[in-house]
Amino acid sequence: LPGQGTLLLVAVVAALGANLRMLVNETQSPRPRDHEHGWLPVAAVAERRSAGDHGGPPAYGKNSSTLITNHNDKNGLLVPPALEVPSQPTRTANGTRLASQAQVTRSLLDLNSSATKDGNTYSDASVAAVSAEIRTNSTATMTASEPAPLQGTAVIQLYGELGNHLQILAHYFAVQVIALEEFNLNLTLHVRKQKARKAKSAAENAMCIKSFEHVDFDECSWEVNTTNGHGVSISKGEYCQSKLNDQMASLHGLHARTNFTHKHYFSYIQSLQLEQYKDSESIRTLLRRYVDMCRDPVIQQLYRDQSVGWSENEPHPFLVSIDRIHATQQLIDEVYSRGMPGYFAFDDETKISSGCCASLPEPDEHVFHYRSFVVDLPKTHIGWGGAELVPAKAAELLSQSVPPGSRVAMVAGRAAPHRVQAYKEAFHNRSLVVRAVSGQSAIQDFCFLAHAQAGLWGTVQSSYVTWASLIGTKLQHATLYGVNYPARKKNVTGRTSSNMEMRQLIHWPVFHVPDDEVW
Repeated sequence: LPGQGTLLLVAVVAALGANLRMLVNETQSPRPRDHEHGWLPVAAVAERRSAGDHGGPPAYGKNSSTLITNHNDKNGLLVPPALEVPSQPTRTANGTRLASQAQVTRSLLDLNSSATKDGNTYSDASVAAVSAEIRTNSTATMTASEPAPLQGTAVIQLYGELGNHLQILAHYFAVQVIALEEFNLNLTLHVRKQKARKAKSAAENAMCIKSFEHVDFDECSWEVNTTNGHGVSISKGEYCQSKLNDQMASLHGLHARTNFTHKHYFSYIQSLQLEQYKDSESIRTLLRRYVDMCRDPVIQQLYRDQSVGWSENEPHPFLVSIDRIHATQQLIDEVYSRGMPGYFAFDDETKISSGCCASLPEPDEHVFHYRSFVVDLPKTHIGWGGAELVPAKAAELLSQSVPPGSRVAMVAGRAAPHRVQAYKEAFHNRSLVVRAVSGQSAIQDFCFLAHAQAGLWGTVQSSYVTWASLIGTKLQHATLYGVNYPARKKNVTGRTSSNMEMRQLIHWPVFHVPDDEVW
C-alpha cells in the first residue's frame, strides 16, 4: 500500500485491538463499586455473621426463600446477588459500540482502497459519506449506552383547598425535577386526600391540571372502602396508612436485627419523610440517600420478601409526606424555569369540555382579580391583611400601567354585586373598557386567571392570582400588590425573585395607605 494508506490501516487496527481488549476486560473482570451506592464493605461481613448471617438466608429474614451468596470483588466489596447485577444491557451497549466502530473501520478501509486506486487522493464525496456514517454510529452508540432511569415512588399528603394543593405539589415538582435531572431517578406520584369536607372538591379541581389527570385522588380516600390482606373491609385511607406503617416497621426491624451496627439503615429511615427537606440542597441530600437505599441489595431483598413496597409494580422504598409541606418561595424561584408553568398548565384539549374552564380572556384583555376576603372572613380580614384596595385606588393603579382605552376583564368570584359595580365604574372613569366575568365556579375563575396574556392584577394575599401568575404560559406581565394600613396587625414587605425570568414577569409593589382606602 502507499505510505498514507499504510499509516491509516495501522491506526485502524490498533484502535480495534484496544477495543477488543476492553471488551475482554469488561466481561471477565468484576467492576469496582462504591459502597455509597449500596455495596457493602467486606468489613461488614463479620457484623452480618455475628447477627446470624453465615452465608445462608439474609440476617433480616430467617424465613426467606432467596439465598444470597457472598463473593468479594478485587476492591474488597461484597458483590450483590446475581439477580441485581445488570449484565445484558451492558453487553448490548458494548456490542453496539464495537459493531459501530467495525462499520466505521470498514468505511475507512473502503475509503483507503478507493484512494489507492485513484492515485492516493480522496474524493470529497467519499469523505462526506464516511463522516456521515461516523456521526450516525456515534449517535447510536450514545443512545444505546444511556442507563435507564432508576424507578422511585413518592406518596404525598394533601391538605386544604386548591391553593394549598398547588403549594404542596409544587414542592413535589421540585423534588421530581431534581431527582430526574440530577439523579436519573424517575418518581411516580401517589396522593393521600385529607379527611375533611374540602378534600373532594380540591381533588377534583387539581385534576383539571394536565399533569394530574391520571393521578388517582381516591386511591387513599376515607369515603371509599377496600379489603385488606386479612379480608377485613376498611377505608382506603386506613389501608394507605397501614402501608406507611408497614414500611417503617420493616425498616426498624431490619435495623434492630443488625444490632444497630449498620447506621446507614437508620439514615434510610430518616430519608423517607419529605417534609424534613425544604430547600434544594437538603432535597439533594434526601435523594442521594434514597438512591443509595433503592440500590442497596439488603433493602431490595427486604422489600421483595416482605412486600412492603407501595404496590406490586413498585417493589421499592417510597418517599412520604405526613405533615403539611409547602414549597418555599426560594425553592419555587430555583425550579420555576425548569418547566414549572407547563407542569401546572391546564389541558388545552379538554379544559372546556371537562368543565374546568367556562370562558377565557381575550389576548388583549388585562385581567383584574378582586378576591373579596370579606365574604369568607368578614370579622378578621382587615386585621389579618386581607383588605384590598378600594375601587378608586385599584383603578388608579391599573391606569398608571396601561394606556387609555385598554380592555379589562374583572374576576370577582362571590363578591357582592354592589362592590363589583363600584369597580366597573371606577375603571370606566379611568377610560378603561371593563367587563365583569361572573357565574363561574372557583376552578373556572382560576382557569380564567391562569390564561391571562396581556396582564394580570390582584392582591398578593390571594393564592389564586399568585398561582395564576406562576403557571400562565402566555402571560406578559403580572402585578401582585400588597397594602399596609394602620389597622393591619402585621405589615407586608416587598419582595423580588432570584429567578431572572420570574423577576421580569411578576412585580410585587407595596402601597402604604390609610384605612379608608382599603375594604
